[in-house]
Amino acid sequence: MPLNDPQVWTLIGIFVTTMLGGMTLMTTQFGRVLRAEIGGLRGEITGEIGRLRTDMTTELGTLRTDMTTETTRLRSEMGALRIDMTTETTRLRSEMGALRIDMTTEISGLRTDTTTEAAGLRTDMTNEVSGLHGALAALHAAMMREVGGLRAAIGAQHGAMIGLRGEMTGLRGEMTARLDGLDHRLDRLEVKVDDLDKEMTNLAARFWRSQ
Repeated sequence: MPLNDPQVWTLIGIFVTTMLGGMTLMTTQFGRVLRAEIGGLRGEITGEIGRLRTDMTTELGTLRTDMTTETTRLRSEMGALRIDMTTETTRLRSEMGALRIDMTTEISGLRTDTTTEAAGLRTDMTNEVSGLHGALAALHAAMMREVGGLRAAIGAQHGAMIGLRGEMTGLRGEMTARLDGLDHRLDRLEVKVDDLDKEMTNLAARFWRSQ
């Protein structure tokens, strides 16, 4: 059959048209399948990134809540310790004030008794001036004994005051030791917070490197 026949060219045109239509249909179907696969992959990647972001946000929120709770608890303990120290200091001041009042009252009473006793002795001496010299000597000896007793009482009071001063010095040392212990605990807390901050920074750096 020669190539110049119309039937041959018609068959060639039909074959070429059929091939081009099949290729066009296959290309269209392949493009649709490729778009669907890319869309599904994009959705999976977006969902995975969203879940990872949600997990990270939840972990960071939990860690922040734990840190806030721990800091609040430490602040509460520090406040309670400060209140206890203030109460103890106020109680000590009250006891010292009461002891000072008692000592002042005792000294005033001794002073009054001494004044009264001296006035009585002076009156007796004035009344007994016209008496015998022996009675005057005895009265003088009695006066000396009374003065010795008063001096002994004053010495005892002085010793009590020295003891009270020693107790106050001991209490001051104890309060200083407690304050030093509190400062040491605060320093340890700052070190723990710094270590926790470094661990969070390292964790974030590892996460972003893994991405």
